[in-house]
Amino acid sequence: MGANRSLLGLVRGLKERGIESILLCPKEGDFTKALQEQGIEYIIAPFTNWVYTPVSINYYLFPFRILQNKLLLPSLAKKVAAIQPDIIYTNSSVTAVGAYLAHRLGIKHVWHIREFVKEHYKTDYVFGRANFHKWMNRSAAIISISQALLNKVLPKITAPKYKVYNGVMPKHQMQALYTQPIKEHPPSFTFLNVGLIHPMKQQMQALKAFYLLSQKHEHIRLIFVGKGRRIYTWRMKQFCKKHRLEDKVSIMGYVPNPGQLFQEADALLMCSLHEGMGRVTVEAMAYSLPVIGYRSGATPELVEHSVNGLLYKGDETELVKQMEYLIDHKEEATEMGVIGRKKALQQFTTDIYVERIYEILMKGKEIWI
Repeated sequence: MGANRSLLGLVRGLKERGIESILLCPKEGDFTKALQEQGIEYIIAPFTNWVYTPVSINYYLFPFRILQNKLLLPSLAKKVAAIQPDIIYTNSSVTAVGAYLAHRLGIKHVWHIREFVKEHYKTDYVFGRANFHKWMNRSAAIISISQALLNKVLPKITAPKYKVYNGVMPKHQMQALYTQPIKEHPPSFTFLNVGLIHPMKQQMQALKAFYLLSQKHEHIRLIFVGKGRRIYTWRMKQFCKKHRLEDKVSIMGYVPNPGQLFQEADALLMCSLHEGMGRVTVEAMAYSLPVIGYRSGATPELVEHSVNGLLYKGDETELVKQMEYLIDHKEEATEMGVIGRKKALQQFTTDIYVERIYEILMKGKEIWI
């Protein structure tokens, strides 16, 4: 997931600047495997999130999840106290265990906010927004990945706030990326969608738009990369079967390294509602792809209409217009991609990302520690 990938890049970058990190992870998995491979220390602590979805089973289970965290906290606090950290750093707003530990141990806490919890995932905080604000305001600093999150989620927060966009890869790696040439023979066009398969990501809207577009354009393709909601994924596959799109649409599931797919694509579709930033959007820009983005959340901060991509608002009929524009204006689409790549190099490298957070941590060092 994007948040974990961003955290991994941050930990590596801070280590180069003399800041050591020990990570608390709820369970073993792909992320802890990556930590092992890079020699980064971690502790497994089966804590749970403090958000719930009213229509899910978690709504009824959250009292037990709260109890689980409460029972875990004393022993976990002892482990953390033995480490003697200068700062406790929480990588997402959906978990509060880091804040609880910091408060219990009298250690300063930094909170990194990455998501529209209520708007994007239809979830909320178990003790309400007032409790969320209380714990946020106990932070030594809050880092937001976009201005949209600052405006929508954090306007009532009085703790020091900073905007730091995610960095998606080192500058030297981004500079070395292959730049896609204009495709002329055959006159094909490939759209790419990367991310969690989820109704709020609107993959079905992308499918419906592609189907409408396929009535006029024969040599087009659509590739989905990601895993998520099984029923939603099944609906997507059934739609393809019903409309005979199996030869033109690929639903690939999780791909560890989608770099080759970015290189083969002509444009990225970012149909997601209320995106906190959109790491995938920036990755597409780094690969010189124009982005068609839904005009909401932080996407308009990244995509400038008719400059490095196109923006739309509404249903699939509005999306079709933007997709067709790129197909009919391939040279302009290529130029948008070039401009997007320049923007990615200027604003979204991990070098810039790590340096900015390092500055924030050092700025508060005399006050916090």
